Amino acid sequence: MNEPRFYTCKFCYKEYVPTRRGAQKYCSDTCRSKAYHHRKLRKNGLEKKGTLPDKYAADKKPPGKQSVDKMSLAGVGNATMGTLAADAFKSILTKYENKAATKKDIMELKSVLSGARYYPVKNMIRDSLGRAPHYDMETGNVVYLLV
Repeated sequence: MNEPRFYTCKFCYKEYVPTRRGAQKYCSDTCRSKAYHHRKLRKNGLEKKGTLPDKYAADKKPPGKQSVDKMSLAGVGNATMGTLAADAFKSILTKYENKAATKKDIMELKSVLSGARYYPVKNMIRDSLGRAPHYDMETGNVVYLLV
């Protein structure tokens, strides 16, 4: 039984099974058209660097055996040190009031707020009678009380 013979596209370097033996250089009409336009631009000197992605460059060699990047202990150490340094700078440069609340902070806030009904509001001024603003936990309103 004859197995299909694979050809390599002259433009994108993908393997394909040709539909017309010997006459077909490209895997699709799209690649054929792109190759034509690329040749035309190159011939007229109009091609600019970066006009085509690297995988479509006409002077690119077809992919062979691919190399695999390997991890090294030094690379992992450098990445760890960089992350720690960035986190330290972020921690130092962030104001205390702008830092994120933790679960512990929220639990402490709940325990403080669970006891009383009225809590003083510090960023509002007193009313004309001299009463201080307080937040009512049950109704959710601001009320003015004599303190």
